[in-house]
Amino acid sequence: MVGTRYAKRATSLFVEPKTTSAKTAVTQNQSFETFGTTGTFTRVATKTGYAFVLTTDLADTQVVSHPETGVRYVQQQTTVYATATTKGEVVQSLPVNTSLHTYGVEGSFTRIKRNDEYAYVLTAHLGTLKYYPKTARLYVQRATPIYSAPNASGSIIDQQKTNTLLTIYGKSGVYSRIIFRGVHAYVKTADLGSEKVYAATGTRYAKRNLSVYTSASTKSKMMYSVKRADKLTIYGTSGSYTRLKKGTVYGYVKTSDLVTKKPDLYDVTGQRYVTEDDVVIRSQAKLSGKKIGTLKKGKSITIYGKSGYFTRVKYNNIFGFVDSSRIGLNKPKAKAKKGTTFYVHLDQTPLFSADVAYSRPAAYLKKGTKLIGLKSIDDDFWQVRLASGQTGYVLNPYISTSKPDMKLTQKAINRTKIYTVKQTTSFFSSPTSPKGSGLVEQGKRVYPRHRVGNFYVIQSGWTPVYLPVSAVTITSDKRVIKKNNTRGEKLIQAAVQHIGTPYTWGSQNAVNGGFDCSGLIHYATNKAGKYGGRTNVRGYWYGAFFTNRRTSISSGKRSDIVFFQNTYTDGPSHIGIMLDSEHFIHAGGSQLQINSIYEPRWQEHFLGFKSM
Repeated sequence: MVGTRYAKRATSLFVEPKTTSAKTAVTQNQSFETFGTTGTFTRVATKTGYAFVLTTDLADTQVVSHPETGVRYVQQQTTVYATATTKGEVVQSLPVNTSLHTYGVEGSFTRIKRNDEYAYVLTAHLGTLKYYPKTARLYVQRATPIYSAPNASGSIIDQQKTNTLLTIYGKSGVYSRIIFRGVHAYVKTADLGSEKVYAATGTRYAKRNLSVYTSASTKSKMMYSVKRADKLTIYGTSGSYTRLKKGTVYGYVKTSDLVTKKPDLYDVTGQRYVTEDDVVIRSQAKLSGKKIGTLKKGKSITIYGKSGYFTRVKYNNIFGFVDSSRIGLNKPKAKAKKGTTFYVHLDQTPLFSADVAYSRPAAYLKKGTKLIGLKSIDDDFWQVRLASGQTGYVLNPYISTSKPDMKLTQKAINRTKIYTVKQTTSFFSSPTSPKGSGLVEQGKRVYPRHRVGNFYVIQSGWTPVYLPVSAVTITSDKRVIKKNNTRGEKLIQAAVQHIGTPYTWGSQNAVNGGFDCSGLIHYATNKAGKYGGRTNVRGYWYGAFFTNRRTSISSGKRSDIVFFQNTYTDGPSHIGIMLDSEHFIHAGGSQLQINSIYEPRWQEHFLGFKSM
C-alpha cells in the first residue's frame, strides 16, 4: 500500500486502467487506499478488490471548498497560476475582459476555478467591470440624463449637472461611456465638451485687432482673430484675461484690449487744421473716390492715420480721406492788417516798384530794415513804406512781424541735400524767441534757405521762420546729382541750385528773390543752352519750344518738362522739370521744391509731358 489519497473533484472509478472500461461515480474528497500506478491511473482498493482512478484526479489532502464570492473581469492580459504565487506553475493566460467567477482571495491573489480545480490570478489584474480604456475627461455642457444602456430605451438612473467633470471610457454610438456608482452607464456625447460651461456676463468691443488664445496666456496657441470694433459676448474672466466663445470652444483675450463703448474703426493719431479752402473729402484714399464733403480753411479736424498721400478723417460719422498736403499742424493765421510793422529778416531782400517781379528790383533792403505794411497783395507781396517814406513791394517770405537777431549772420547751405525733421518740433519767429510759434511734423521735408546761428531759415507758408539745426537730419538726394554733361542735366542743375527760394510772381531770375513756375523754366533752359524768349505755361504747351508731347502720366522721364492744368486758372497753368519718372522740381506753392506727380494735388491736374 502506498497511502491514502482523496478525490480532488467528482470523478469516476474504472474497473480497468482505461476510461472506456466500466465505471462508477466518485464524489469530491472521497478517500482511497492507493496501491501504485498503472500509466495515467492509480490503483485503489475497493470492497470487492481493486479499481482505477485517474492520477490527476487525486490529491494527498482533502480539497477545501470555497464559496463563490462574485464575478470579476480581467483588466489586462494576465497569467493563471496553480498556486498563489508567481513562482508557481503557470497554467493559462487570460485575455482582457475574460469573465471569471471568484472564490475569495489568498494574499495578493484571487482564487478562481479551472477544470474544477482552484487556480490563482493577481487581484490587481481584475475589476468589477469590463475594461474600457480612458479616452477623455469632459465637462457636462448642460444637465443631461444618465442611461443604464447606450440607447434611448435604457432606463434613466440619474442626472448629471452642468460642468460635472466626467472620465470617459470610449463611445457606443451617440453615447459616451462613464462609470456611475460602480457600474458602466451612458450619457449623450453631444452633451459633453472639453471646457467648462460659462454663463454670458455681457458684451464688449475689441479695442483693436486681437488674437484669441486657447488659454489665459499669450504663450498659448492662437485660435483665431477678431477685428477692431467687433462686438463680443463675454463669459467671465480668468486673471487678466476675458473669456470668449466660438461654437462650443472658449478662447481668451486680454481684458485691457476690450472696451464697453464701440470704438472707431481706427485710432486717433492727432489733430490737424485745414490749410486751404474747400478741401475735398473722398470715400477712398484715391482721386476716384466719391466726394462725400468739403472742409473749410482753418477747421480743426481729428485724424485717424494715413493711407498713401491721403489722411483719414471722420465726416458725419463716416470715415473719408483728404489730401495730406492740404492739412497741417498749425492753424492758418489771419493776414496782418494795414499798418502792421514788419522787419526784413534776410540781407539782399528785393524791393520792387510793382507787385510783380517782371523786372529787376528797384532796390535791395538790409536785414533788420523796419517796414510799415500798407496793403497785402495776395499771399506773396506786401506794399510797404520805409522809414524814409519810400514805398514799394516786398515778398512775404523775406519779412516778419518779429525782429531778427542782428548779431547772427546768414550762411549758405547745400541746397541739393534732403533736410528731414527727426520728430515733431517747434519753429520760432526769430532765433531769440522764447516760445515756439508753430510746429513742423515728424518726417516732413523742409527747404532751408540759409543758416543763421543754430537755426535754419525755412518757410511756414509764406513766412520766414527758424528751425533748430538739431531737429533735422541731412541726407543725399541721388535725383539731383549731375549724371553727365547733356543739356537735360544742365537744365536740372540750373533749377537745383535754387531749391528753397520763394515763389516769386513774374520772376525769371534769382536776383528777384525767387521764381514763378514758367520763369524757372525760362531761366533753366537758357542756362542749359536752349535759348528762347519768356512765355507762359500755355505758350510752352502749345508752342514749339518743347517737342514730343505725351499725355500718359507714366511716360515721363528725367529732364522732361511736365505740365499741369486748371490749377489757379483754366487750361495749362503750371510747369516743372522731371527728375525721374515720378518726381519733379518746380516753383510751386510758396517756394521752389520737389514733389511727386502722383500726389493728389498734382495728379488731379496732370496734363502731359514734353521734351527739350
